[in-house]
Amino acid sequence: MTTSSEEDHSTQLVTFLGKGGSDKTTSAIFAAQHYAMTGFNTCLVIHSQDPTAEYLLNCKIGTFPIICNNNLSVVRLETTKMLLEPLHLLKKANAELNITQGVLEGVVGEELGVLPGMDSVFTLLALERLVGFLGNLGRRNL
Repeated sequence: MTTSSEEDHSTQLVTFLGKGGSDKTTSAIFAAQHYAMTGFNTCLVIHSQDPTAEYLLNCKIGTFPIICNNNLSVVRLETTKMLLEPLHLLKKANAELNITQGVLEGVVGEELGVLPGMDSVFTLLALERLVGFLGNLGRRNL
């Protein structure tokens, strides 16, 4: 039998899958609030533009984690915006080093496409940055 001080508080991931309109966001919010109220440091990750989460949590959700309540922070991951940061860094480096001889100047981040399945890859990388979800495996291979 374990006492509360011996309980496993390692990073846990809970996901909600389903078709549009099946209350995934609402369920995720209620689950996050439950975990936060029971004492777990909880980060709710929203991956849609739906305003439901902001309405139910009564807080403005951005692309950086913000604290909404005790033990509950929330962040909105937007793949298209996650593409822009590396592109801007690449353009800055290219301006100094002229690696691509001006080719990158014509690339507009808002026109970049996201291939099927890439949302999941970007989400995993963002989770690794936020909470070290991949542990030693992530630090070794990312």
